[in-house]
Amino acid sequence: MYIFIVPILVLSTLVDPISTNSGALRTEILSQEPISIDLQDRKDEPEKERQWFFLYGMVRAYPKLQSERLLKDIFDPIVSTIAPGYDGTRTFTDLRNKGLLMPPHIAFGRILSDKFALSIHGGYSEGVRRTKRRENSIFLGVPLSTRVSIRRYSTYLGVDLDYYPFKMAKLQQYTNWGERLKAAKPTLGIRINYNRTGYDARARMALGWFNRGVAVHLHNHWALPGITLVAGFDIPLNKRNVMAINAGYTWFKKQTHDFDGPAFTLAWKYFF
Repeated sequence: MYIFIVPILVLSTLVDPISTNSGALRTEILSQEPISIDLQDRKDEPEKERQWFFLYGMVRAYPKLQSERLLKDIFDPIVSTIAPGYDGTRTFTDLRNKGLLMPPHIAFGRILSDKFALSIHGGYSEGVRRTKRRENSIFLGVPLSTRVSIRRYSTYLGVDLDYYPFKMAKLQQYTNWGERLKAAKPTLGIRINYNRTGYDARARMALGWFNRGVAVHLHNHWALPGITLVAGFDIPLNKRNVMAINAGYTWFKKQTHDFDGPAFTLAWKYFF
């Protein structure tokens, strides 16, 4: 009989502490105060300042392009004398005068302080102007065929430094355009540019139904360092986006008669 009593006593001793400890643990957990999370404190925490930005814009350029005057002053008068119906060669000067020379502008930069920002810009632009005419000539009405093709291209890279005399525009949420315009800040800037630019021009005239005639091929390219000074405004849109508007003038070391000139930029900045 003692053989059965000892195991029962051991079992009761093992079971009682477990039940007692479980009850104590359950009582301690239930007696603790509920944990509260104040979401308002997190909401009021200031957002981390965004120091980096990406910029994309369009530059409306007005270079001098004086080399194209050879076409307007010499080539066109000669052709129009032979074929009175000829109304001129299409050039990039025509696009410039219409405000249609708009190379893209891309930049990546960082805010240095509340008054300075540094960025690197670059891009590539290319365009072709073609003229193809067939007009009756003064030689018994025999047709004069003309074909002119002008290709211009430019690869550019540079460093930009912008100065905000009254600090940068504040990035925050705005309810209307009136508030955004009131928060706009003036900016001054300098651009150090390096351009690899050139042109390729071909012209051909043929009298009658001959495919061959007088042909001219001109081409050249240059490495052009330059400097640009700009002034404008930054208009904040919201917590991440800014509209940048500025006007400036570019001076190149060489080929100033062709590439110097003013430019107007409309760009979008995204901060992150």
